[in-house]
Amino acid sequence: MTALFKKKTNFLILKVSIVLSTYAYIAYKIYNSKEIPQFLLGNFVFNRIKVSIIIIVFFLMIVNWLLEAVKWKILVKKIIKINVAQSLYSVLAGISVGIFTPNRLGEFVGRPYFLDKLKMVPGFFAAVVGSLSQSFITILIGILSINLYLLGNQDMLSISKTYIYLILTFSVLLIIFIGYAYFNPVFLVKLKRKFGVFKKREEELQFLASYKLKELLNILFFSFSRYAVFFIQFYLLLVFFNIEISGYNAFIAIGLIYLFLLVIPGFALSEIGVRGSLAIFFLGMFSNDYSAILLATISLWIINLALPAIWGTFIVMYGKFK
Repeated sequence: MTALFKKKTNFLILKVSIVLSTYAYIAYKIYNSKEIPQFLLGNFVFNRIKVSIIIIVFFLMIVNWLLEAVKWKILVKKIIKINVAQSLYSVLAGISVGIFTPNRLGEFVGRPYFLDKLKMVPGFFAAVVGSLSQSFITILIGILSINLYLLGNQDMLSISKTYIYLILTFSVLLIIFIGYAYFNPVFLVKLKRKFGVFKKREEELQFLASYKLKELLNILFFSFSRYAVFFIQFYLLLVFFNIEISGYNAFIAIGLIYLFLLVIPGFALSEIGVRGSLAIFFLGMFSNDYSAILLATISLWIINLALPAIWGTFIVMYGKFK
């Protein structure tokens, strides 16, 4: 009885720590943002168009996480049967745990938290497959953005066609390699044998080899749909803050931002700084309104991550399903 009480107490402390860390991180980021008060005290004028844009961006935030919930439901259906609502709970809990961890790696732990204890390790690897699908789309579009920019600015950058062809060739090979890794998740089964902690779980992880091509394509479709939502949200916020940029140039810049966000190691205390710096650098190639660019970036972070993380803390504290 004492051991059980101690276990429950430790678990409660862990949940409270997650909730407090989430709120502290979000408050810290908003409090230390110099651009938000400047915006609130400025001469920014709301009109019907801007109100409509904000409504659409918030609606797309809901669409974004519903898409991720459906994707997660597909990923874990070989492990456990859950409905979309339960899947959404897992996703939001993962955001709360992941928001203050390096590169949001805590999401891999937060999502399986809602699965049966014996299925948490398979759930972890299912989350890895889902992350790999999103990374594949991000890298694919990011590489496309690099090549579109190089081809469109060849003369200005003084890059010979030979170098461009080499970059194109390397890009194609990289996409093929990542695509092969994604469409053959069995490689994770082989990888696990190298780590003693997973050797006793071999039977539990065999589900990775059972993903069919159609299922992997469906998962990839949802990942692409989420990326499309990210882009539309970002572009609408650029319009909201009066940044003049064409859809084509925004596609290139946003593609590069997400690509470098993926490959640059990030920690919670530096995430917005990294996002803002990348946004200013890449969007700054097409617009010199740096304050507005930074505001759009911060706003997107608040809408897509901070608010869902706050909702997720309630799930971490009170929600649980088996």
